[in-house]
Amino acid sequence: MMLQKPVNPMDSLVAGSRVTTSIIRHNDPAKVTEDEAADVIAGVRSYMAASRMSLTFAARAIGYSVSVLSQVFGRSYEGNWRQIVLDLDRWLADWVKADGVTNPSEFVRIRVAEDVFAVGEAAIHLKGIGLVFGPAGLGKTLALRALAAEKPGAVYVSLETIASNAAGVIEAIARAMRLIPLARQFTATRHSLAGIKEKLQGTPRLLIIDEIHKLCGQPGDRALTVLRDLHDATQSPMLWCGTTDLVAYLERETGDAREPLAQIRRRITICRDLTERTMAPGGGPGEPLYSIDEIRAVFAKSKMRLAADALRMLVELANVPDGGHLGVCSALVRMATTLHERRSEALTADMLRGALGLMVHRRALAQLDERLLADGRRPVCKVG
Repeated sequence: MMLQKPVNPMDSLVAGSRVTTSIIRHNDPAKVTEDEAADVIAGVRSYMAASRMSLTFAARAIGYSVSVLSQVFGRSYEGNWRQIVLDLDRWLADWVKADGVTNPSEFVRIRVAEDVFAVGEAAIHLKGIGLVFGPAGLGKTLALRALAAEKPGAVYVSLETIASNAAGVIEAIARAMRLIPLARQFTATRHSLAGIKEKLQGTPRLLIIDEIHKLCGQPGDRALTVLRDLHDATQSPMLWCGTTDLVAYLERETGDAREPLAQIRRRITICRDLTERTMAPGGGPGEPLYSIDEIRAVFAKSKMRLAADALRMLVELANVPDGGHLGVCSALVRMATTLHERRSEALTADMLRGALGLMVHRRALAQLDERLLADGRRPVCKVG
């Protein structure tokens, strides 16, 4: 029996990049024919209908306005329609290729998510502010979005670093509530805040603020104070979510002399460290953050099934402290699927390790091996 030659991950990635479903087989806009344009437009329309994609989304994805794309579709555009058709063809080919890899991080209500849901429910019941926190990659954002979808009237806001000031927070909330005016002036911000208060006043609508740690260190803690004032004015529940850095920041004695952080802490009625179960009361190790059944459920819809050793590796990798958790595992499965879907039906641990060599998460693999060896166990598979 002949042994198969080990697959070089980079060679596989290069080979995959050569696979294309493009209708137009050249790169010269001047050579695009009317028939090719008709085929591309028909293909894009068909894909948009099947995936329920809006014209606005498609236009933004390729960098054109909706009106231009609409005219190209109607064959009435007087500009360089051939270049746009070529761009559409390339975009559709890339989109179909990416769509062929099932996203393994679809929401599954594992214990981390259950904790997020429980704190959200408590915040609604207590009409207070709930706080959940933990390192990146736990699946917090997926859980928050699922919670927002489940609660009628809930508002989900993910803060951006570039707008991590008081005005930026107000605008982000107003935009999520579809209240934001086009102008970004003081009067517009004040008007937006008044509209937010009016919509939330005395309601059980849950305001979910993700990435709230980005507000730490702002002058006078004004952005956090705006959220506190909004809660005081409306008595509507909030759920804040961030990293451990936020908790350390809030536990300082005071912020700005005018607004002690203690006033903000007092509004937080329930707080949950999402990694708390991994620490036993006596200071020793507790239970794993993710069980094998949870990891199996998270990746059950992946395009390729997981071999037993791959599943064990993902469980170990997900439970490496500060190793990226589900975020790293999800990216790894997607990468390995891209590399191996044309030659295998199942992902093995060796395939996962090879794929990890192409990613920036190699340190997580080294941490995993150190952890296994420290516990007297062998690595899940030999180093590729």
